Amino acid sequence: MRHHGFSCSSLYTVTPEQAQENLLIHNARDESAVVLEDSPSLRREVPRLLARRYPAARLLAQDETGLPLATFPPTCPWTAAQVLDDDFWPEEATPSGPRGEQRR
Repeated sequence: MRHHGFSCSSLYTVTPEQAQENLLIHNARDESAVVLEDSPSLRREVPRLLARRYPAARLLAQDETGLPLATFPPTCPWTAAQVLDDDFWPEEATPSGPRGEQRR
C-alpha cells in the first residue's frame, strides 16, 4: 500500500532468508489449498496428517537450520486451521514479535 510516497512494507525489515521462508510457506499453503479444493473430503484428514508428518518436518527443520532438534517442539504447536490459514504466521502467536522482525 502506498500513500504520499510512503510504503507500508518499509515498516518491516525482512532478511533474504525470511523472504525465502515466506515464499516457501506461501507455496506450500497454495498447494495444500489446491488439493483441498479438488478433494474437499481430505480437509477432515488434515489434523491427522499434520500430526503424522510433523516429526519428519521437525527433522527437516533441524537439517535446514543447523539448530539442535530440541529447538523444535516435539509435537506441532499449531492447529491444522492455523497451518492452512494464509493470515497466520507462527511468530505472531509467540512473544517474538510481529511479522518481519528478526527471528534468529
